Amino acid sequence: MRTSVLIAGIVILIIGGITAGVGHTSQGILIGGIAILIFGIIVAGIGAALRPSIKKAAMAGNTAVPQASTASVQHQESVQGADTALAMVQMLAKAPEDQRRTMIKSRLSSFAQQSEIDRASGMKAMLLALQKLDTDSMKRLTLTRMESLAEDFDSDTRKKLMATYMSVLMSLPSENMNEEMKAMFSVMGQCHEECRMKDISTMKEITMSMPEDRRGMIMKMMPPEISKMLAS
Repeated sequence: MRTSVLIAGIVILIIGGITAGVGHTSQGILIGGIAILIFGIIVAGIGAALRPSIKKAAMAGNTAVPQASTASVQHQESVQGADTALAMVQMLAKAPEDQRRTMIKSRLSSFAQQSEIDRASGMKAMLLALQKLDTDSMKRLTLTRMESLAEDFDSDTRKKLMATYMSVLMSLPSENMNEEMKAMFSVMGQCHEECRMKDISTMKEITMSMPEDRRGMIMKMMPPEISKMLAS
């Protein structure tokens, strides 16, 4: 409404100017044009005076429309991120073993360079995408990930990556969390002994550093034989 007042005033101002401009042929037209011009100036002035209140309202927190727009953009970005993660794991599942190992190592290295928040967000997207694959593909990628963690990274980097992974794991819905745990421990026996011991040792270190309630929670999720190894 305030914008309309301003626009109306400007339109009247233009009309008044035109009328006054041609008014030299008639005194009546000239006077009328001047009157319209003056009225236009007044209306435009009122409209302009009202405009700052809109800006002040926005600065005071009246941002309902931008917030809705931001929420929409965030949702769209979330959907796009999920689609990208799914496309990535599908590609990895079909890749030859040596290429798959190289690409997973590269992805884990990228995670290691990110902030904790970005790393957790990326890992969550990948874990959820992984569960949309068939069982064999999911296990194949999980095994490659476990081998890469043990063989391609030093202990500090492996601990950082696995700590974020375990934190994300516990934040998943129970159904997704159970599926991931099942896949991880089903392939643990396929790792060579050094790989298996490195991964389990890192998981044990992380688990033992957790608050007691969280440690108890994750212990309950694990198969008994793994839980015993972590607790010993």
